[in-house]
Amino acid sequence: MRGSAVVVGAGIADLAAARGLLGAGWDVHVLERSPGLPGTGTALGMWPEAMRALDRLGAGEHVRAASVEQRGARLLRPDGTEIAHVDLDRAARLVPRPALLAALAEGLPPGLVAWNAPVADHRALPAADLVVAADGVHSPVRAALFGVAPRPLGTVALRGTVPGRAAGTTETWGPARLFGITPHDDEHTNWFASVRADVLASAGRGCTDPEVLRHLYGDLHPAVRRVLAPSGTVRSTGARCSTCPRCPPG
Repeated sequence: MRGSAVVVGAGIADLAAARGLLGAGWDVHVLERSPGLPGTGTALGMWPEAMRALDRLGAGEHVRAASVEQRGARLLRPDGTEIAHVDLDRAARLVPRPALLAALAEGLPPGLVAWNAPVADHRALPAADLVVAADGVHSPVRAALFGVAPRPLGTVALRGTVPGRAAGTTETWGPARLFGITPHDDEHTNWFASVRADVLASAGRGCTDPEVLRHLYGDLHPAVRRVLAPSGTVRSTGARCSTCPRCPPG
């Protein structure tokens, strides 16, 4: 089957869908509310299955060139002692989000992605045989068509990068919070964290305030404190975590 498709959003899933449909001979149009691809972002883990999918989409080599290989990780207690060591017989690749998006966008026909094109009402979409609504957990298209709203999980996700390369991958587990460290690229460390929303609220100020981050995680082992050290530049983003129920059939 071939036809026309409108993809709402230009994130990872959206651009992957657009590339796949385009490769299958579809006429594809992508609508994205942002002015362009992001220039910053943290690292994502690509398992072999994801790399095979990227290879089929023609983006695998670009991702390999922009990523680092990782074969193991350690789970730690707040004091740094080890809970478990995970040895992998297959490698994951850690790729910065901007590099992954650039790989998926590379080679798309000019004008296929319409930037600065938010979709607030699905009835205003161009006529198409297929609409792919992958515009995030708060998608207005999904809500309008299926009546499905995201459900808050009561946690906040935090992530960022700091100068200096990480030696490996760790995840530290503590009461109501966790903190992870991974390589980002040859010059930066990627970190990610999660905390219960009520614990964050009690800390005051914004969730990306460096002093709040140090208050929440400053009592963890030295590797975490080095990432959040006052002498470093802590660039971070935060978002309240939600899950979206499955859309009803039909």
